Amino acid sequence: MGRYVSRTYPSGSRLATTKAVRIWQIAGCVLAVVAVLALSPAICPGKAGDSLEHQLREAATYGDLGSVKRLLADGVDIDGKDFSGMTALMYSAQAGHIKVVRMLLKMGADLHAKDNGGNTALSWAAKEGEAAVADLLRAHGAEVTLGDAVCLGDVRRVRRLMKRLPAGHAVVGLDGLPAMLWAAKGGHLHVVKLLLDRGASVDAKNWEGFTALMFAARGGYTEVTALLLEHGADANACSDSGWTALAGAAQMGHSEVVRLLLGKGVDVNKVSGVRKTTPLMFAAWNGRTEVVELLVKAGADLTREDRFGWTALVGAAAEGHWEVVKTLLDYGADVNTANHYGVTALKKAVDQGEIEMVRALLERGARVNDKLGDGSTILMWATISGRADVLSLLLEKGADVNARTEEGFTALTWATALGREEIISLLRKHAAREL
Repeated sequence: MGRYVSRTYPSGSRLATTKAVRIWQIAGCVLAVVAVLALSPAICPGKAGDSLEHQLREAATYGDLGSVKRLLADGVDIDGKDFSGMTALMYSAQAGHIKVVRMLLKMGADLHAKDNGGNTALSWAAKEGEAAVADLLRAHGAEVTLGDAVCLGDVRRVRRLMKRLPAGHAVVGLDGLPAMLWAAKGGHLHVVKLLLDRGASVDAKNWEGFTALMFAARGGYTEVTALLLEHGADANACSDSGWTALAGAAQMGHSEVVRLLLGKGVDVNKVSGVRKTTPLMFAAWNGRTEVVELLVKAGADLTREDRFGWTALVGAAAEGHWEVVKTLLDYGADVNTANHYGVTALKKAVDQGEIEMVRALLERGARVNDKLGDGSTILMWATISGRADVLSLLLEKGADVNARTEEGFTALTWATALGREEIISLLRKHAAREL
C-alpha cells in the first residue's frame, strides 16, 4: 500500500570560502558518483555483471519495447524471476506499459505465474489501478481473484465471489490485507458499500497502521470519505508513525475532503512523521492555497515549527509557492520567521530572483540585515544569484553593503570571486569596501 511522503527541504548552507574549494567539492561528488556507478551493476543496466533476465525485467519496467524485443530475440527466459519472484510481465503490468504487456503475452509469457507473495501480473495491475492492462490480461485468460476484483472496483464480481465465502468470514484482499483498505485506496464507493454491508471493520488497518479513511482522504475520494465517516470511521486515527487522514488530504490539496474532516472536529495541529509536520505545513509546502486557508480558519498554528525549524511560511517560500506565502501573511504569519539555519521567506525570494515577492516581503516588514546561521546576509545571497535588480532593491531598503561573515567576507568579496562586473560596480556605488 502506498506511503504518505512528506516533503523535505535543504538546510541553509555555508558559503564556500573560495572558488577553488567549491570546484574541489563538486569534483569530489562527481568522482564519488562515478565510483558508485562503477561498483553497482544494478544501477547501470547492460553493464558486465547484469544478467540478461535482469535487463529484460528492467526494460519491461520502463516500457522499453525495443529492448524487450531484442532480449527476447536473443533467447532470454521470458518468465525469469528476480529474488521476489517478479517476472517481466508483472513489472510491465504494474507500471501500466500495455504495449510491452501485449508483446510479452504474444511471445508466450506465463500470465498465471505468481511472485513470492502470491501476486500475478493481473494482481499487480489491479493494485496500481491499471484497468486497461487488467482488461488485456483478462482477455488472455487471467484468473480474477476476489482481491483483484476489489482493487479493480468490479462490483459484480466482488458480490459474486463474496457469496462463496462462509458467513462471517472476513473479506481479505491482496497481500493478506483487509479488502476495505484496497477498496478505499482505489476510491471504489460501491465496493466499499458492499464490504460495509457485510460487516467489514471501518477502522481496519494495514501493517503500518493506515486505515481506509486515510487512503480515501489522501486519494481525494470525497464520497468514500463521507461514507466511511458516516459509518463511524475514526477521523482522528493515527498510523504507527503519526500520519492522519487530514495530513494526507492536506498534502494532496483535497479541499472537500479537508472540509469533511474538519467538520468531524479533527485535531488541526496534529503532527505527523519523524519530522513533526502539521497538516498546514503539508498544504503550504505543496502549494495548496485553498486548503491552507481552510486550515488557518480552523485554527491551524501559523507559528508551529517542524523538527528542523521550518514553518508553513518558510517551507512555502522555499518551494516558490508565493500565493500560499501571501495567504499566510494575510492571516498573520510572521514575515521574519526563520528555520534553524536562519533561512527566511525573504532569503528564498532572493535566491529565486522573485523581485516582486522580495518587494512585497520588504513592504510587510521583512528585515533586510538578518544573518543566516553561517553569518551570511541576504545581500550576499543576492550577489551570488547575480540579480542586479534584487540587489538594488535590497540596498535601497537599507541592506548593509559592508556586512561581513565570520571569515570576514562581504558581498563585494563574492561578486569579485564570481567575476560579476555589474554587481561589483553597483556595490561600489553604495560604498562597498575591499577586505
